[in-house]
Amino acid sequence: MRLRCGVASAALLAAVGFAAPARAQYVDWRTTMTLTGAYTRILSDGQLPTALTYAGPSISFSPGLVGLFDTPRTENSLTYGLSLTLPFNEQLSVQQSALTYANRLTYAGHYALSEIASMTFSVGVTQAPLFSLVPSQDSTSASIQPVPAGLANMITTTASEGFLRQVSGTTSFSQGGSFAFGDPIDPGAIRARTFSASNSFGLTRTFSANTVGLTLNDQINYFTASQGDAVNGVLPALTPSGSIYVNTLALSWWHPFSERLSGVLIAGATQTLSPGTTTMMEVQPTGSLTLNYEFNIASAALSAAHVAQTNLATATVSFNDTAALRFSLPIGVTGLVSSGAVGYTHGVPIPSAATPLIGGLVGPSSVFVGDAALAYTPRPVPTLTVGVRGLLTRQVLTESVANNFTSYSVALNLTYSYPSATAALMRPSFSPLYSAQPPSPSDVISTERYFSAGVSGPAPAEPLPLPKGP
Repeated sequence: MRLRCGVASAALLAAVGFAAPARAQYVDWRTTMTLTGAYTRILSDGQLPTALTYAGPSISFSPGLVGLFDTPRTENSLTYGLSLTLPFNEQLSVQQSALTYANRLTYAGHYALSEIASMTFSVGVTQAPLFSLVPSQDSTSASIQPVPAGLANMITTTASEGFLRQVSGTTSFSQGGSFAFGDPIDPGAIRARTFSASNSFGLTRTFSANTVGLTLNDQINYFTASQGDAVNGVLPALTPSGSIYVNTLALSWWHPFSERLSGVLIAGATQTLSPGTTTMMEVQPTGSLTLNYEFNIASAALSAAHVAQTNLATATVSFNDTAALRFSLPIGVTGLVSSGAVGYTHGVPIPSAATPLIGGLVGPSSVFVGDAALAYTPRPVPTLTVGVRGLLTRQVLTESVANNFTSYSVALNLTYSYPSATAALMRPSFSPLYSAQPPSPSDVISTERYFSAGVSGPAPAEPLPLPKGP
C-alpha cells in the first residue's frame, strides 16, 4: 500500500511539474543586433605618452537577449549582452591590441510568497574594458567613480536578495542583503580584489500621504594584497590585505507629490572601522535626497548624497559627495527615446591597511560623467532603431597627475530587433543612487511590465492570494 502511495505521489508531483509552465501568464523575449561606429579620444594630464593616450575610431558588434517569464506568483527577467569592438588608429589601421570584448549577464526575479510577504533576488556578472564606450551597457548605468589609469578590464559579480513582510495595515518589515566582487585586471601591476557584503533590517510605517522608516545597514569590505609595477627593475613594497567595516543607521521619509513624482529623504550617521590604522574609527553624518519620476516606461531620478561607498576598481571605501541625474524618457509618440546619466562625485578615501600605494589613489578625487543617448524607431519599420550616443568623462586626483584625464566618445548605431523594438519592454532599473541604505526589495528588481500597442500577448495579472484553510 505504501508503494502504491509512493508511486501515486511521484506521478502527482511529476504532473504538477510538467503542468507548471502552462500556468505562466506572460512569456516574451527580444533579440537585438547592434552595429556601432564610434570615435574615442582620451587626453591625459600626465606627460606624454601615457597608458591613457588614445585617439581613433572603432567598430562594434553587439548582440543581446532579453527574456521575460511571469507566473501568477513570480516575475522573472533574464538579459545578456555582448560587445565585440575593433579599434583603429587615426590612420585607420587596426590597433595592435585588436579586438576587445565585453559581457553582461543578469537575472532578476520577484516572488509573491503570500498576501503579505514577498521576496526578490538578482544576480549579475559583468566583464568590460575601461576607458572605452561599451555599446551593450545602457547609458543610464554610467559609473560616477574614479578608476586607475592602468586598468585594462574589470570583472564584477553582484548578487542581492530582499524580503518584505506586511506586519500590519500600515507597518512593514524589510530585510536586504547584497554581495559584490571586483577583480580589476592591470597588465602592469597586481591590483587588490574587493569582496563586499552587506545586510540590512528596516521598519516602515505609512501614514495618509507619507511613509517613514528606520534602517540599520552593516557592511564589510575586504581587500586582497596588491603590488605596483616595477620601477627601474625594482618591485615596490607589497601592500597587505585589509578590511573596512561600514555601519549606518538612517531615518527615511517618502512623500508622493503626485501620481508620477515622489521624493525620498534619508538622514542618519555612518560609522567606519579600519583595523590596523591610526584612525581606526570615524563617524560622519550621512544622507541623501532623491526625486523620482515614473510614468509607463518613462523613468527619471535626481539625487544628491553624502555617503560612504565602496569602489571596486580602486579597492577603497570613500565618503562621497554626489549629485546625479539618470533618465529614460520617450518623447511623445514620435518614436524617439532619450536616456542617459549626468553626475559629479567628490570623494575622500578612508585609510585602511590595504590602501593601495600604487597610482596615488589615496587622496581626494573628483569625477564628472555625462552619458546621453537618443534612439529613434520609425513606426513603419518597428524592427529597426537608429541612435546616437555621447560619453564624456573628466577625472582629477589631487595626488596623482598620471591618473587625471579627459575622455570623450561619439557613437552612431543601428539596431535590428526581433520580433520588434517594443517587445519585452520594462521600466529601466537604475543603479542605486548612492543612498544611505541598500536597495529596498522594490528597488532590487522592478519587473513591472509596461506595453505599447506593438507588443503581443496579455499583460501579467496580479499575484494570486494563497489558498486559505488547512
